[in-house]
Amino acid sequence: KLSFSIDIPSEIRLEIYDVSGKLVNAIAKGFYQSGLHMIDWNASGLASGMYFVHLARGSERLTQKVMLLK
Repeated sequence: KLSFSIDIPSEIRLEIYDVSGKLVNAIAKGFYQSGLHMIDWNASGLASGMYFVHLARGSERLTQKVMLLK
């Protein structure tokens, strides 16, 4: 599960990239109300390793490094 919180209702994009910068999953895209949101990430087809979770909202960008362990 991945979680994010937004302070105002916004259009968001939540994507997962591998270490080479290739998009591997587009998890969520759309309009979300303000508050805390939990998104299920089905990583069953991916190998263990480092990935980057990228959240885009308007002109704001946030990237977090995550480790997938199986």
